[in-house]
Amino acid sequence: LVIIDHGANAYSLYGYLEGVSVTRGDAVDSGTEIARVGAAPAGPAAIYLEIRIDGRSVDPVEWLKPH
Repeated sequence: LVIIDHGANAYSLYGYLEGVSVTRGDAVDSGTEIARVGAAPAGPAAIYLEIRIDGRSVDPVEWLKPH
């Protein structure tokens, strides 16, 4: 699991990873590789993405739209 702190109590969480490329405390910019996609518990390649704002999980679709 990799958790990125975006500030203002906003976090993105990434799971089902393989070959994590960052370590705790690293600063990451847009486009920085944080890890490679791994296998989900069911077997096929997958990625888990969760966005948390103020401690609550929110729909990540709004975060994935181009600005």
